[in-house]
Amino acid sequence: MPPKRARRGTAKEPHSEPASDNEADGDTVPPAAKTVKTTPAATVHANADAQHTTPQAFSLQLEGRKKLSISQFKGKTLIDIREYYLDKSSGSEKPGKKGIAIPIESWEIIKSKIGEIDQAVKDLEGAAAE
Repeated sequence: MPPKRARRGTAKEPHSEPASDNEADGDTVPPAAKTVKTTPAATVHANADAQHTTPQAFSLQLEGRKKLSISQFKGKTLIDIREYYLDKSSGSEKPGKKGIAIPIESWEIIKSKIGEIDQAVKDLEGAAAE
C-alpha cells in the first residue's frame, strides 16, 4: 500500500517508515516535483502585450493608477478595469495583476442592472452612516 499523500496546499510531507529493506538502503524513488498552478487570468496578463490583436479602443483614467479600457484579446472584446504600474526599465505604464477583464456578455448584464446596483450602493452607504 503506498504511503498517504499530503493534502493539497500543505508544505509538510507525511512521515512514513520504509516499506522494505531496499528503501532503507536508499533505493527509494524521489517524490514527484511540485507543479505550479497558474490561473488563466495570470497567463492572460503575463502575455497581454503580445496577444492583443487591436489597440485599445477606449481608455478612461480612474483614480490613482487605475484605468478602464476596452480591447480585444484572442478575438473577444473585453472591458478591462486594471491597476497599472510604472515599468522601471522602459519608463512606461504597464498593466498589473490587480484587475478584472469583463467579457461583453457580462458587461451587458451589469449595464441592465445598473439601477439596482446604484440603489444597493446608496442603501449600503446609508446604513453605514447611521
